[in-house]
Amino acid sequence: MTDHPSAVAAHYGGERNPVEELLERLAAAGWSPEDGLASMPPVDELHIRGREATEELLAMAAPRRPERVLEVGSGLGGLARRLHAAVGCQVVGVDLTPGFCAAARTLSARLGLAEGTHFVCGSATALPVASGAFDLVVTQHAQMNIADKRALYGQIARALRPGGRFAYHDIFAGPGGLPRFPLPWASVPSLSALAPHERIVALLEGLGLAAVAVVDRTADSLLWARRVVADARAAESNAPPAAAGATPAEGGAPA
Repeated sequence: MTDHPSAVAAHYGGERNPVEELLERLAAAGWSPEDGLASMPPVDELHIRGREATEELLAMAAPRRPERVLEVGSGLGGLARRLHAAVGCQVVGVDLTPGFCAAARTLSARLGLAEGTHFVCGSATALPVASGAFDLVVTQHAQMNIADKRALYGQIARALRPGGRFAYHDIFAGPGGLPRFPLPWASVPSLSALAPHERIVALLEGLGLAAVAVVDRTADSLLWARRVVADARAAESNAPPAAAGATPAEGGAPA
């Protein structure tokens, strides 16, 4: 999903299937697939503000059964599963990272949602879907690695039927200059391709996608991020000391 897709895929884990690691984390939290989706912790929501943001995005998008929905940058499939379970839409997710696609399929199968959620490994700038096949396209934190914004949003416009809708939750360049690296979506500057939101809105309008509503969640996102950092630091301070001579990669202190 960028001009250098192999580097981006490697950043997100490449071929590694993280599903067993996720299931271990869920089991440690007291959850198993038999408990169902409703009580599942949001480990499959790889974006700012987690499930709360997903629910807000879906409320704005207003999906309806039997609409067909495409998620570009579907990650571990959290949005797709929640959308299918809540509304009954058929959802296709496209993601660049093979390990994420494999994990998304496995999680959907274990939750009994495989028939309504389908995950395809592919590029956002050359979507492997038919033109005009979808009533709704959604993205969450999908464009930050993609320098060719016109190719990305042109593909989204192509995938939509006439009168279709596009809803996104994303990170854009602000007035403060370049961010500090590493970041969740980019370990180095060459993997990041942030653009001002005004540029994206103009590009979308040029592609025939007129803005209906825009909600700025910057303040909420900053509060969420600070809370996550504080929680992580608190957890580290309560962690047992590393064994003498051990390195983080060897299972000592958390990396």
